[in-house]
Formats: sequence, C-alpha cells, structure tokens
Amino acid sequence: MTENPSQRVFLTGRGEMEERTRAFPWHHTPLGAPDAWSKSLRCTVGLLLNSRHPMLLWWGRELVQLYNDAYRSSLGEDRHPRALGARGPDFWASSWSEFGPRIEAAMDWGEVTRDEDRRVCLFRNGRLEEAYWTYSYSPVLDDEGRIGGTLLSVHDETGCFIGRRRLRTLRRIAARAAPRRDEAAAWAAALEVLADNSYDVPWVVGYAVATSERGVKLVGRHIAGHSSNGAELTKDAGIDAQPWPIRE
Repeated sequence: MTENPSQRVFLTGRGEMEERTRAFPWHHTPLGAPDAWSKSLRCTVGLLLNSRHPMLLWWGRELVQLYNDAYRSSLGEDRHPRALGARGPDFWASSWSEFGPRIEAAMDWGEVTRDEDRRVCLFRNGRLEEAYWTYSYSPVLDDEGRIGGTLLSVHDETGCFIGRRRLRTLRRIAARAAPRRDEAAAWAAALEVLADNSYDVPWVVGYAVATSERGVKLVGRHIAGHSSNGAELTKDAGIDAQPWPIRE
C-alpha cells in the first residue's frame, strides 16, 4: 500500500513514545501497519501521544498496547519500552486479576469504571512496589460504532498518599509517647504505633544512648508486626559497636 502522508499526521510528534510508535513494527501485530489503521484508532492514538496525562490504550480483542510518555513511570524501568505493542493479558499476567475484569467490562459492555486512591502492588523496577492510583477505564468506539478498545487514564497518588500516611504515624508517635512518664513507656508506645504501619516500617530497632555517650541499650524492636522489649535481645553495647555503629 502506498503511504499517504496525511494518514501519518498523528505520528509526527517528537516525544520518545511518538518516535517509538513510528519505528515499531506494527505489521507484525494484529493492528497491522499504521497506514491501514482505522480513523478511530488514529485519532485515539494521536490524542494519547499528545497528552501529558498518563494514558495507556488496549486495542482490539487481542488488547494490543500503546501508551504515552507520561505513562512510562507507571511501568517502571524494566517494563518500558517492551510494553509497547504487547498483548495486555500476556504482559500483565501477574496483575491480570486486578486489571482484567475492568478491561473486559469496558470491552464487552461499554462499562466505564473509576477507582480512587486504590492500592496496587506491581512488579516493576526489579521488585514488588506499592502504588496508589486514581484511574479510570473507558471504552473507545471504532469506525463502525462498536467498542474497539479500552483507554486507561491514571493519576499516580503514591507520593502524596504514602507521605500523608507517614506524617500520620509521626503525629501518633508524638501524641502517644510524649505523655508517658518514663523512657521505657515512651519507647513501648512508639513501637506500638510503628507496628500499626508495617507498610512503611516493616522493621525497626530502637536504641537509647547513655548520657555519657559511652554506651547504648537496645530498648525495643518491631519486626513484621511483632514488638518486643530489648532485655531479651541483647546486652548493653558500646556506641561504636558493630554491626550498628550508632555514633556514625
């Protein structure tokens, strides 16, 4: 087929994903070459690539993926750019129980779904990460008026959500520990609060530094939801003792 330049207007941007989308071998995917894409698909991809809001599009029954520059951070370094052109169920196999039902509802019934501050656990950047997203799944119509794909729009609330949660923990420590009349009771109160926020503090060890700074004492710990006083864990140690050089 002879390329019609007017059909490629939607791929003329200079962003990374515009360049990757232009260079991608789409003829090896169910979508075929961009010159043969439907008007609806071209318009949707053009809108997506030119948006500064994180978006990902699944198109066709095979749910072939396209996404924009703003969505890259949601994928992580180890999933970008291999997400481009991949089939959704294969690419998101470990998380499909979370995403799949919403995509299927959009594709089969035209249902629009929205979740706010939803906790999502993703394998990205080589580890399991906790994220909080506000996102919506919207059906996209093809040229015949049928549902051709699903558009995901994401707002990443992770930094704000975790920041608020950590600040709440600090405020609770101050409120619970400050009124205690002795140091041991204050430590116990602080560890009790930390045990309630194992998402951010899965492991903590508390040391009291002697006034003379010649020694330290382990006064408590919290590990995987279990707290204990320090008496049964260790004897007093010097302030420079290994493996925890407190002075440093």
